[in-house]
Amino acid sequence: MLCAAALGAGYLLGRHAPAPATDTSATAAPASPTGPLPQRMSNTSTTSPRSTPSVASTKTPLPPKGTPLKQTLAELQERAAGGDADAASRLARDLNKCTRIDDLKRTMPRVLTALLEDDYSKLSEEDLAWHEKALERYQKDLDFIRGNEALCAGIGHDDLQTMTPALLRAAQLGDLASTNCYLGLGLFRAPGLLDHPEWLTDYKLYAQQLVQSAFEQGDWAVVGMLEHAYAGFFGADFLTQLTGIDPAAYYRYLRLQRLGANGDFVAKLDKQIAAAQQDLTPQQITDGDAWAQDAYARYFNGSSSNELSNGVNYCNALMEN
Repeated sequence: MLCAAALGAGYLLGRHAPAPATDTSATAAPASPTGPLPQRMSNTSTTSPRSTPSVASTKTPLPPKGTPLKQTLAELQERAAGGDADAASRLARDLNKCTRIDDLKRTMPRVLTALLEDDYSKLSEEDLAWHEKALERYQKDLDFIRGNEALCAGIGHDDLQTMTPALLRAAQLGDLASTNCYLGLGLFRAPGLLDHPEWLTDYKLYAQQLVQSAFEQGDWAVVGMLEHAYAGFFGADFLTQLTGIDPAAYYRYLRLQRLGANGDFVAKLDKQIAAAQQDLTPQQITDGDAWAQDAYARYFNGSSSNELSNGVNYCNALMEN
């Protein structure tokens, strides 16, 4: 494992950044939000966006998977702007993979070098076990880089900065994984945001509709996001800035998760629920329990919330295909 990691560090240190290119993605008109969400989405508008593309046919096959993104980028962007949901999803996934690879190539060499320079003869068994797990994780990252290097060949900084509008477009066209990644941008990354402040306007404009749609599809990831947002766990997070901090709403989302939980997650939620009740009136608790029961029966019945027990990287699903 140490040998493989050392080779991987050398591999990453020897790579060079490709030349950049530019383009943008369009956005689509939102639907009016409905449903049981107890949201206070401040400054959220339902006015029409800057442009409303027509819905395109999806009969034209996409380029084969693994085709270098540099060759398909313009086509996928054009088709996504025209309403091709499959092209929009493919674009979001490929850009997310290439962005992840770009991040890894910049950060892994330093981390691997530090790990490999440790004097293993002086480490405890516990520290050795931690190092081994860390090296296994980085080996997987190296495998991910190598497995997608052809896909991302020639993709530059400006290309990667189109990821945020690409995620929004795919989300608007029904891609739930892109919806989760887009809504979680405040916790992760939004490359190019300083050069495109209009993307913040888009987030304020569309977040509520995207949240509503994901919720009504029984998406536990968005439940977790809303729980954290209303609790104010990450005060500067984009979604928290829209919802505001609301202890009663936070309690409702905890109770909803509890209805879908089992195993160790139950005990964790019970502690959080007991603590949250200290800040509420008896009527707020009663109302929250009733809301959670109704929401679970409508949208989540029979599904498990346990996927949230160890946290969620909201962009991970985009790596899977």
